[in-house]
Amino acid sequence: YNPDSQLRANAETSLAETLRQPGALLALVNLVGSQSGSHRDLRQAAGIVLKNNVRKYWSEDGESEVRIPCTLEEKQATKEAITAVMLKETDNSIRGIVAEVIKNIAINDYPEKWPTLLPALLEGAAQSSNVLCLYNSLFTLRKLAKRYEFKAKGERQALDEIVIKSFPLLQTLTTQLVDNKTPEAADIMKVCLKIFNSCTQYQ
Repeated sequence: YNPDSQLRANAETSLAETLRQPGALLALVNLVGSQSGSHRDLRQAAGIVLKNNVRKYWSEDGESEVRIPCTLEEKQATKEAITAVMLKETDNSIRGIVAEVIKNIAINDYPEKWPTLLPALLEGAAQSSNVLCLYNSLFTLRKLAKRYEFKAKGERQALDEIVIKSFPLLQTLTTQLVDNKTPEAADIMKVCLKIFNSCTQYQ
């Protein structure tokens, strides 16, 4: 963001070289998740770089220029780390970026290569004593469901599983919170209804 174009060019070259190194994805995830001591703008910028590179280069069938070399072990570690970051994120802007990263990975890996994602989100959503974890889990679950909302009948198996496993929890949450007049309760009920809408509006 520096106004000096030469400084920006040098920084972009350095960043591109760094992203070609093993461990780059995990380093970005760790930077995004480092809430103590890291500047919010830096965390946001790291999140955007992570989101854009995951979207472009995560798929093995993607573009021929592989900017981020990543072994299967590192991919698995990245998925676990980004889920952990998401469940504890307090900043709305960064929460949205991280949820997009998870959605972009899920486009390629869920459910076959990422069978632990839905159980992790459901476990987080069941943490009634931890409102932040509960809300972030539901927020991410909505992103996951939205990926399938307009799929044809033969391509909705993953969404069917989301319905079967999450709807009882969503019903319980909304029933418990319907008389709760706090803003937090309203936010949770709203995202529950958004998940329901994404799962049912097309079929």
